[in-house]
Amino acid sequence: MTFSDDQSSPIAPFSGDETGSALAAPDLVLQSPTTTERVVETQSGFLVVVRQCEERQALSVKRRLGTPPTSSVLLTCDESIKLSRILGDSAPRRLLTSQTGQWLPAGTARAWYSSAQQGQSKANLLLGFGVRGLLMPLLLSALLVLAIIFMTQAVQLSSRPKVVVQAVDLLDGAHVVPFVRNFVTNMLDFNPASYKVSQIRAMAVMSPELVESYWRDTNFPSSSRQLKSLPQDSTVVIQKIVSKRLDLRTASAAVYAQLVKGKSKLGSPVRLQLRIEQDSQGERHITQQTDLTVAPR
Repeated sequence: MTFSDDQSSPIAPFSGDETGSALAAPDLVLQSPTTTERVVETQSGFLVVVRQCEERQALSVKRRLGTPPTSSVLLTCDESIKLSRILGDSAPRRLLTSQTGQWLPAGTARAWYSSAQQGQSKANLLLGFGVRGLLMPLLLSALLVLAIIFMTQAVQLSSRPKVVVQAVDLLDGAHVVPFVRNFVTNMLDFNPASYKVSQIRAMAVMSPELVESYWRDTNFPSSSRQLKSLPQDSTVVIQKIVSKRLDLRTASAAVYAQLVKGKSKLGSPVRLQLRIEQDSQGERHITQQTDLTVAPR
């Protein structure tokens, strides 16, 4: 075996044992077959296959029989660690190969030495590539672990019982009765100290049309002389309120009350018929008020 560049090689001539006995020892780097395909079997029913393609790696996923198709593969912590090790172990490498126990002729010693030097340089270069190549598998493993944690939290949140908030029906009897009671109590308050405030509160729950007519009929605000003609020392005692649902946004209420005078304790009957409507904003308003006190029962 000869090389064309034997004469032009800048390396100093080989000196020493020219019989070749110094090279009788077998090569330290032997040709050993490596596995080109590594598999990680996941509990989610998929096989993650890592295949060595020359100096690159190919990653593929195979679905086992009976496993439903999905756009993601779930990995446990052990499976993530195993995959990262496989990717790290599969970093690109090159091996010097020869047959065990082969004798080299003395004339080819210098070429063999030059080849060994080149192989050592390549080995050092590949070692640097291998260290950098480990960063990508470690980064991939970290991303997979974060994805698993995120998906686990999402599943836990989705499995929590949902709280259903039901809308409050403000026109049923349980809500109409206290609403009407406050309205009538404010409207029939003729105490000079609280008269104006009570009347404003009563008109605040009236519809604009009813406020206009009520303001005109009562001459609000009444003067001190007008207030004296009203039962100032009376207390409103509501005996009964009967509510009735008319439609989705309308209800009626019949009010039975007494105006009890403070000194005599005598009461005057009061009977009112009210109409309550709920607007698009959910607010209730008194839209109609009829005094049935003098009407026959």
